[in-house]
Amino acid sequence: MKGARLFPAVDKMPLMSDFFQVDCQAKDGYNIVGDGTPAALLPILTGYTEIELPESRRGHAGAETVDQYPWIWNQLKDNGYVTQWAEDMQSVGTFQYRLKGFRDPPVDHYGRPFYLFAERINTLKQLCFGSITRLQAMFTWIRNFFDMYPHQPKFSYLFHSYYSHNSNDRLPYADNELLTFLQMMQAHGYLDDTMLIIMADHGARFSALRRTYQGKLEERLPFMSIRMPPKFQAQYPTIMKNLRLNSHRLTTPFDLHETFQHLFQFHARAPYESKSNRSFSLFELVPENRTCAQADVDQHWCACLDWHDILVNTSIIQQYGRAVVDFLNNNNWVWNKKYACDLDYSSSMKILG
Repeated sequence: MKGARLFPAVDKMPLMSDFFQVDCQAKDGYNIVGDGTPAALLPILTGYTEIELPESRRGHAGAETVDQYPWIWNQLKDNGYVTQWAEDMQSVGTFQYRLKGFRDPPVDHYGRPFYLFAERINTLKQLCFGSITRLQAMFTWIRNFFDMYPHQPKFSYLFHSYYSHNSNDRLPYADNELLTFLQMMQAHGYLDDTMLIIMADHGARFSALRRTYQGKLEERLPFMSIRMPPKFQAQYPTIMKNLRLNSHRLTTPFDLHETFQHLFQFHARAPYESKSNRSFSLFELVPENRTCAQADVDQHWCACLDWHDILVNTSIIQQYGRAVVDFLNNNNWVWNKKYACDLDYSSSMKILG
């Protein structure tokens, strides 16, 4: 779900919350590591931030498509999995809006061609495709995916935006639809051997609430919950205990990627060792005193950060202000040489003051 904050998701989706309270672990300390959806999804799907990956931004010299990224679904394919990926809002596609997108289909079942075509012929009903909602259409596709491969390992990553993009006010629309889908999946045995993750990319980024202290926290603490199969829960009580304890500790998208890496080596004889100093498998116990610096969460995005007002006329703020204005002016010139207008430093500082 796009932009679903932890606390509103629980309040606005009580049916889903009740279902998940039975044997699921909601991560109260799940902290974003950057701004926007790519910053939320790339660490999960590649283990890296955008700046650590090859240049793929539109308009930048030498930029190439994101096919070159070390996607988790490539590892999954090598391990015999059939893969599925889609998001339902193509106008702001996670890997197409600022980035150059994929040259080739990245997974076995790729939803973008369907959604591009459906949006061209479905111009009147924003939330629906014909007589069903976009979310119901996505759920139907997931069920068909499970029906098609009953005996093959599967990886499905579906990203729904229309109910929660820019606002959580429509989240209640998803509550009954999500509960019905989960109950169907459970009744048909699809969840008997499936690790189920329901999560958001980040909290609200464009709302009046974001300007409050509560809003800053909610932006940084999106909803994230994990449900392990019942047999797994019974067979691995130590891991389940770790998941419960980790629910109240600082975790990040890097940790979710590390957890997937752990699954690849789950039956190895040697204990699992994290591939990076900044990440832990959620099956292992995350340190209680872990800091944002240790987790590679920039200070600005750390939910533990304490905010204080400062005077804008101090020398260090003046230096930062000039650097920011120069940066913006240089980028305005690069992007729009004909119409770019330079920002005035003194006027900008008056606005801040």
